Amino acid sequence: MRHAPALTTLLALVAPAPAQPTDAALPPPPEWAQGAVWYQVFPERFANGNPANDPSTPGAFTPAWTSDFYSTTPLETESAWAGAAAWNREHRVLSARSPIARVIPFRRYGGDLQGVAARLDHLQALGVTAIYLCPVFQARSEHKYETSDHRHIDESLGNRGPARPVWSPDPLETADPATWRWTEA
Repeated sequence: MRHAPALTTLLALVAPAPAQPTDAALPPPPEWAQGAVWYQVFPERFANGNPANDPSTPGAFTPAWTSDFYSTTPLETESAWAGAAAWNREHRVLSARSPIARVIPFRRYGGDLQGVAARLDHLQALGVTAIYLCPVFQARSEHKYETSDHRHIDESLGNRGPARPVWSPDPLETADPATWRWTEA
């Protein structure tokens, strides 16, 4: 503790200065985004378009789509413990403050990109004009924010096996958003 004042002084000298408010104008949003009606999609929880690619990670538990989100079962809790042990994340289950917090990271509903594509007409009918997708890259979590490989779509959200095109290029589509149109997925 006798070095605490010196350490505090050193940290004060090397720490970055706090950001100062500025009057600089923010760049405007791109023209294509102005007036857009955005809808955020969490693919794993949105729609299951292909049950063949449902997650099979250790501890994954798949409740029914219509189940009560806030209730847990002994089987689900057991599954969460198995997943935590397999991922070396027992602390996640032990430190959870409630039974629901222990199991949520291991719930998988089987939603995938095929399910998103199948619901595009519905989103358009709601007036949605732009979609923000949560990450879709290879990751073991349900939300995919701790991606392990940005080069590959997680196989639980796409097709298992070798890569294959999902659609053919549209010769009328260009890089100019003004020419973009809704088509069959």
